[in-house]
Amino acid sequence: MHSLDSFVSVLLRRSVVPATASTDWPLEAPTADTDLLAAVATVVTMLDDERSVVAALPERLDDHDLTVATWNLLSLFARPVPQYDTGELVYPVEVRPDESGASHYSASADAGGLHTDGSLLAEPPDLGALLCLSKADEGGETVLVDARSVYEHLRDAPPHLLPVVTGEHPFATEDDRDRPRQWGPLMRVDGGEVTTRYLRKYIVAGWRLTGAPAPELLVEALDAIDEFAGRASQQQAYPLRRGEVLVWHNHRHLHGRRAFTERASRRRLVRFYGRRDDSRPVPSAVSAGVGSAVI
Repeated sequence: MHSLDSFVSVLLRRSVVPATASTDWPLEAPTADTDLLAAVATVVTMLDDERSVVAALPERLDDHDLTVATWNLLSLFARPVPQYDTGELVYPVEVRPDESGASHYSASADAGGLHTDGSLLAEPPDLGALLCLSKADEGGETVLVDARSVYEHLRDAPPHLLPVVTGEHPFATEDDRDRPRQWGPLMRVDGGEVTTRYLRKYIVAGWRLTGAPAPELLVEALDAIDEFAGRASQQQAYPLRRGEVLVWHNHRHLHGRRAFTERASRRRLVRFYGRRDDSRPVPSAVSAGVGSAVI
């Protein structure tokens, strides 16, 4: 856990008008002093070492200031990217019972459905981030599963399932009627690094939309992924509290949550996507050897 409490005034120097549309938040990096750059460089170094990191902002801030501070923090080391074709850069993750379509999972209280974020996009984001505004009365932990562990499990699984998951698959929503939105492997190895693009419902819908038969062992491979990733022993759980921000390498994890119950308190998160950008202030600070701040 890395506290950014002492840097919040700097993070809020760039304001965003509360009525700003979710498609119109500022894309450039904010200005930051040396101490803040050093603190965020430490967070980014930890993120690269451990693939995920939790930073804490002061919970006393109101919802909008927490969102702005998180936006400015992430913009110091990543380029914000839209989450949907409609261009949303800042997206609320909370229960909306009447919502359907591609984002229904984020609007429900269901567990399971482990996936990589942005799997319908031409280029899924490098980084995902969730800011917690309030937690549910029970449950709702965000979970991450390392793609390397899933790949190694499939490599050893009988029958050999890797050719299925490393082959090309279509991705579509159940509402699509024309053609799949994207094609790609569920897992790939590049330079020894395992990356993934996965959301089971989108893969099944994609094959249905093609009209072609799905690979013979596809259901078995999907079952093997879901069974393994669903094991508590494979999941890193984050019971996020107000003001906490989880950032993870999206290509390197399956991501989901545990079921939750809302009574007095609603589970409300804000989601952000980013692409790593070495021209941003913090990567430049890391290259220059800045980042010794203890936070």
